[in-house]
Amino acid sequence: IGTIMCIFNKDTIKKRNTVSSLETKKFTKELFLGHVVLTISIWLLFVIVSIILYKNLMFTMNGLLYAINSLCFAITATSLAYAIGCLMKNVNVISGVQNVVAIGLSFISGSFVPPEILAPGILNFSKIFPSYWFVSSNYDIAKISVFTWDTILPIISKWGIILAFGVLYFIISRIITIKKTRI
Repeated sequence: IGTIMCIFNKDTIKKRNTVSSLETKKFTKELFLGHVVLTISIWLLFVIVSIILYKNLMFTMNGLLYAINSLCFAITATSLAYAIGCLMKNVNVISGVQNVVAIGLSFISGSFVPPEILAPGILNFSKIFPSYWFVSSNYDIAKISVFTWDTILPIISKWGIILAFGVLYFIISRIITIKKTRI
């Protein structure tokens, strides 16, 4: 997504899009929706591979919850990549920033290191990022054996938080786009 955004941010392509009959607001919305369609397509491919490899898990309620959790996070990651792509013009810079963000957030949120090992201060800090809520949801899903509204509601709440981050990143990218078109 960052690479695609970098292509659209090139001056020649940007000027060509600016003089087209399509409004900038509509263009950016359609570009973002295109990224979401790409993300959902890739997510579906991963779900299909998961079903092939982990058939017994994926056809359970836990598997469904894992799939929904990963979809929420994928959409939010798309919003973040889109916002980063709106800021940067160089492909190498975008790749570096996205790697630092992805790996850094994975470390502090408990993806690579179990949250029990991380210091409480680091865990509290990581709560301001969607990756913490994604990892936390995965741990919660793994613990569930009886599915009731009381056991699923905390997970649904975390999905709401993850998606709220996605909306926030999209709003940030819209603000960046508006500011850039006015300059």
